[in-house]
Amino acid sequence: MLLILSDLGLTKANPRINKPCEFWMRRFGKKDGGFGSEKWSKGHLCTVGNTARALVKFGYVDDKRLQFAVKLLKKKRRRDGKSGHSPSRC
Repeated sequence: MLLILSDLGLTKANPRINKPCEFWMRRFGKKDGGFGSEKWSKGHLCTVGNTARALVKFGYVDDKRLQFAVKLLKKKRRRDGKSGHSPSRC
């Protein structure tokens, strides 16, 4: 849902956006810098990528949690720019 709202142009200046984003980052943030289900110990690339995209659009560019997620995405990319897993697994 947050991804859809980010596409509509809402930002973290709106408390209805800020509160769920803070909740998401706090609850689903992983030690590796990613985001994912509570059942996962590490972030899942699709979840990290979509969360990062929404957070950028919401205005969290300077937030350290987003910066860690972007670093994780950069680290996991292959030289050919692909993520190394099938989109059907997302």
